[in-house]
Amino acid sequence: MKLILAPVDFSDASANAVLFAAELAKRSSARLVIVNILQKAQDENDTKVRLNTMEAELKKTFDSDLQCESFTAHGNLITTLEKIMAVQQPDLIVMGTKGASGLKKILIGSNTVNLLSNTKLPVLVIPEVARFGNFFHKEKNRIVLATDLDSLENEEALNVLKEIALFIIEPKVRVLSVRSKNKKLARSKKKGT
Repeated sequence: MKLILAPVDFSDASANAVLFAAELAKRSSARLVIVNILQKAQDENDTKVRLNTMEAELKKTFDSDLQCESFTAHGNLITTLEKIMAVQQPDLIVMGTKGASGLKKILIGSNTVNLLSNTKLPVLVIPEVARFGNFFHKEKNRIVLATDLDSLENEEALNVLKEIALFIIEPKVRVLSVRSKNKKLARSKKKGT
């Protein structure tokens, strides 16, 4: 990985996800780019101060050599992130999610789901309660690969998954088929066919 993009909204979930992103950036010698998509009620100067503070805290926590930068952008979350991704060309996007008690609560109805359904880039979704250090403990070593089981359009995504898995002791990767509520799984994609 060369570049990790971490969108933040300053919630506890996004702050936690940034810690994962920083740890991954440090371990892979990647550059970390943190972005806040300004909402109408947000003060831009206050947001820039918060981003600078976050960046300084990360460098203090992880090392002053952490390659980290931050900026703000304006617009619709998905459309603006798509534009940022086109310019920055990240290898990985790291986003937090509030839900933590079951996969359905993690995925349904969030900005993260909207991003997942609108990008071909790998997105690492971090539940708010997850901690990077937990991956060094038994039974805290699972990665879920969510897929629609269609053809892989970005083969580099699997290399990113492999790189992340190598940071975890005895990783377990689980594959989860994700599709629209009314879309049936093709017979050729079912187990055993």
